[in-house]
Amino acid sequence: MLSGGAASVRAQEPAASTTTAAVISSVAITQDPQHAAIRVEGAGRLDVHAARMQSPERLVLDFAGARLGVQKTSIAGVSAPVRGVRLGQFRPDVVRVVVDLTVSAPYQIAHEG
Repeated sequence: MLSGGAASVRAQEPAASTTTAAVISSVAITQDPQHAAIRVEGAGRLDVHAARMQSPERLVLDFAGARLGVQKTSIAGVSAPVRGVRLGQFRPDVVRVVVDLTVSAPYQIAHEG
């Protein structure tokens, strides 16, 4: 979660993984004045690698071995620290989710499922 200027990212993976590519089927933001959460859901194993980038501030989430299964490629943020979320097929086997931030903020990643 992004608390007091932080963002939370949650990736859900099913109990049984297959050798086929994972598919990201949903990305959503929930925000309130104290924190924000970005929830990434899909089928298959969602392995995420996170990196911070600056100028402008953002959190980059790469999901290796995945493909994008959603039509909407941007989500507007409602309040700080999340300005918005952009997603795309960065490489044929990597989905990239970019969390655009208003300021540098702490974050944590949690896996469910």
